[in-house]
Amino acid sequence: MQYPYPIADLPRERRDAADRRSFTLRTLWHGMWRQRRRHARRDGEAAVLDVHPSRYRYWVLGLLGLSCADAALTLQLLGRGAAEINPFMALLIGLDLGLFAFIKTVVTGLCAGLLVILARQRVFRVRGEALLRIALLAYLILINWELVLLGRFAGIV
Repeated sequence: MQYPYPIADLPRERRDAADRRSFTLRTLWHGMWRQRRRHARRDGEAAVLDVHPSRYRYWVLGLLGLSCADAALTLQLLGRGAAEINPFMALLIGLDLGLFAFIKTVVTGLCAGLLVILARQRVFRVRGEALLRIALLAYLILINWELVLLGRFAGIV
């Protein structure tokens, strides 16, 4: 192939420097405190945003509160003769109740936080925001069931 000018005169490649878009802990820290991305760049684009609607905060706080209520009701049911069917949680309850409550709350918080980050993305073919709502509804149903079980143990129902 013939070039119209000598190869030495070709423009220099400007992308030789390190990629500025690399992810570091500084990137995460900067994104936590100096959020900029409030909307997707284009209409219809699924984007990971820095700033989220405040309703997500309330949903996450609701999930954490219901998780704590679930832990307390689970311990009440166990004290009245019920059995924990989740083998991992049963192991934690057998080791230490404080560790059980801590791990349960941390795992719930991390999962809820991940769903907030992915609120506009599709996760398992469903938007992350919808999964956050589904998790909140599932916890409400679980708490209701535990209250029914407590009523049965007390002889109310």
